[in-house]
Amino acid sequence: MNPQEIAENYNKLASYWSGDQFNRENGIAQHQKALQFLSNKRNAIDIGCGSSGRFIDLMLEAGFEVEGLDISPEMLRLAKEKHPKVEFHLADICAWEFPRKYDFISAWDSIWHAPLVCHEQILMKLCDGLADGGVLIFTSGGIDRPGDSTNPCMGQPMYHAALGIPKLLEVIPRGGCICRHLEYDQYPELHIYLIVQKAAPGEEGCRRELREETCLEIEIEFGARVIRDRPKARGSAKSREAASPLPLKASPAPHVVVETVEEWCSAALSRVRR
Repeated sequence: MNPQEIAENYNKLASYWSGDQFNRENGIAQHQKALQFLSNKRNAIDIGCGSSGRFIDLMLEAGFEVEGLDISPEMLRLAKEKHPKVEFHLADICAWEFPRKYDFISAWDSIWHAPLVCHEQILMKLCDGLADGGVLIFTSGGIDRPGDSTNPCMGQPMYHAALGIPKLLEVIPRGGCICRHLEYDQYPELHIYLIVQKAAPGEEGCRRELREETCLEIEIEFGARVIRDRPKARGSAKSREAASPLPLKASPAPHVVVETVEEWCSAALSRVRR
């Protein structure tokens, strides 16, 4: 399914996200967590902003000068009704170029609709669009391998794609960023969100070390599967255990290997109706 087909399908569903039936708290707590990593709050943009306007409200309240981008004309028409003073861009993120650097970029439940072949390019573009110290929050499918699938959503076919966690964690450092947080926020559903930060000047050495020596710890936290990164400790096992505030071995969280994205897509589409 190409981006224009996605836009046409969202045109038909746009009123749902702007209506009272949509849960406007969806993603708000995660965005509030992401904002805590910021020291500057100048420019922000909501990629795939849709028609609800909830993240734009949050960014405005935080003091940002805010922009929005969406590929659906009807989504943007409704968005402009709620925020007539906000600058909106009608564009395909696969082809659109950032006009400036942003301190905060949100791409919540949006870029996974882009063709799988474009996902790496999009993630690199989002990372490059961040100012030094800027933060990106985005969602993806919590799967282990790249994949895509098309499933019905409220009577319309809807395409989803994901790079898979290993590939995401490979691309992020190449974009000059550090993964600050990765969480299965609706576990056991395979919905993940990531908080990514652009390395500030002088952190290039630290960023390179993280890229080369990051190890993953997987644990269950408040019912969600969380992946954190930390540099590998050096020295003997005993000295590492004494120095490390985190367990050297991953806790016994269940590891789910997903061969396809059908399970994740079904869960993602079910959330639309909540």
